[in-house]
Amino acid sequence: ITRELFIPLSLAVGFAMIASTTLASTVVPIMAVWILKAEHKEAKRDFVDVLKDGLGKILHFLAPIRGIVVPVYLIVAVSTVIFLYDDIGKQLFPDSGSSQFRVRISAPTGMRVEALEDRVLRTIERVKHLAGPDNVEKTLGYAGQQPPMFPISSAFLWTSGPHQAVLDVQLNEKAGINISKFKDTLRKDLKKTIPDTLFSFEPGDLVSQIMNLGSPTPITVQVTGPDLVADKVFAGKVLKEMKKIHQLRDLQWGQPLDYPSCEIKIDRELAGQLGVTPEDIGMSLQPAYFSSRFVHLSLWRDAKSGFSYQVQVQVPQDQIRSKEDIEKFPTMKSTRTDQMAEYQDQLEDPDTNRYYPGNHTRRRQHPLIQDVAKVEYGVTNGEFDRYNMMRMVSLTANIEGNDLGRAGEAVQEAVRKAGKPPPGVFVNVLGQVPLLEDTFFHLLTGLLLAVVIITLMLLAYFQASRVVLIVMSTSPAILLGVLTMLTVTGTTLNVQSFMGAIMSTGVGIANAILLVVFAEQSRAKGMSAEEAAIHGAQSRMRPILMTSIAMVAGMIPMAISGGQSASLGRAVIGGLSMSTLSVLTILPLVFMIIQKSAPVGVRSLHPEDQGI
Repeated sequence: ITRELFIPLSLAVGFAMIASTTLASTVVPIMAVWILKAEHKEAKRDFVDVLKDGLGKILHFLAPIRGIVVPVYLIVAVSTVIFLYDDIGKQLFPDSGSSQFRVRISAPTGMRVEALEDRVLRTIERVKHLAGPDNVEKTLGYAGQQPPMFPISSAFLWTSGPHQAVLDVQLNEKAGINISKFKDTLRKDLKKTIPDTLFSFEPGDLVSQIMNLGSPTPITVQVTGPDLVADKVFAGKVLKEMKKIHQLRDLQWGQPLDYPSCEIKIDRELAGQLGVTPEDIGMSLQPAYFSSRFVHLSLWRDAKSGFSYQVQVQVPQDQIRSKEDIEKFPTMKSTRTDQMAEYQDQLEDPDTNRYYPGNHTRRRQHPLIQDVAKVEYGVTNGEFDRYNMMRMVSLTANIEGNDLGRAGEAVQEAVRKAGKPPPGVFVNVLGQVPLLEDTFFHLLTGLLLAVVIITLMLLAYFQASRVVLIVMSTSPAILLGVLTMLTVTGTTLNVQSFMGAIMSTGVGIANAILLVVFAEQSRAKGMSAEEAAIHGAQSRMRPILMTSIAMVAGMIPMAISGGQSASLGRAVIGGLSMSTLSVLTILPLVFMIIQKSAPVGVRSLHPEDQGI
């Protein structure tokens, strides 16, 4: 997704810089001459001049100990950046601030939808009680399984059986309820008030649903293999290890594995004697557990209107309460079985080859299920899933807070601790975790490439590697400012904050180039490296401050908005604040150290040029 996000940003910034450079080189000088030609004011000291004097005193104080200050700065900045990057929370996108959420309600397997509805209503009551009745705008729920002809894609609404329901909740945005904290409170409350029911919170906003890539929760562990039993056993080991991860919430199986069932064991010898096949038994029981709609197409034509209506046979579910009810079902022979029985009757007549209807009267009797089979209670899978034509079971989990990166690492470690999977069994961590790793890898690669490209451009411009090192010495401070601001404000490192880090890096490097160029010009006029560095910092202080303050001021509304763009604004503010401080204080000291013995003259990498 980095390509789709950064190409529009790159194009916008690129064309804006082209337009800005063009206007700064053409229109701005003309306007300056036209507007300022009659202005001849005497120079007066202002607040910035006072700051310049203060900066000069600071640099004169630090200059003698620059050999200590610069190494300490580099060690502290780099080590702090490494520590904060490892400690800060990471997620794909910042919280959208949406007031919507979805909760999946899973009652004990086998529960009828009538009993499930009561639990859904009780859940709605608890939501209104905790949020306040006036703070719940609307609720939308679906209890039970979707009919085959239900006009909605299962990608948007999916329940595995009559024991499961989905409830969407829309809270009042003006109430100012923190969705993450409200989920934690509701989770604890539902566990106490409805103890025998599993609850799993799912994202209600479209962005998070899409980022899950088809998974119901941010973290999903998928175990696939040719043997479903082996999949279950190894998934159980992974589940045991995942229960030790304190960041996970709502950890549960993705499929019901203990659905109550009735196993019908057919006595084939007895059924054959009565002329009943396993197909007959299965077709006879279909109206009991589903309907004849999709097996026996039966149409009734209304003679008056001329319209045809589909007729289906279905036994009311409330009339099937025990295995005894199933045992009393009659076995109805299929058409193909009747034809075979008639042909067999004809061949069994020893006296004639003619067909006698009376010969198969016994075969047209309807034995009961209990006459040809034994019905026993059992358990089975309530849902069968496949991935790449292999059986699959999955584990789903939410995370506490928004540190998806650390939770994903803990889950992968749990998978490794579970041991080596059996032959043919594969384990994959799905949800947002793979997308997060892929996105962060490309973002870090892009940031490093940007630094390399800037380094090469500076090397080509200055024709001196020493000057490039001076400019790039501000990079640790920029990253330190970004990570410090994100940590202090409780913001995660995400795609938006990465964009802010890249933006602040560009502006910070530009300020550093501005100071270094002016200091080099001063050194070329005969100043020492120390004098040139201090003079360059004082002279370029005003434009550097104006650039940084303007950028920071523009980002303040975005940073305090609390929306998805807040992390971008906070990253820019932190990065620019620290980069401005380092450019005006640390960079001159680095300039003094590196350029102290550097020759003054032609800056070229060619071995025959002077000044190398």
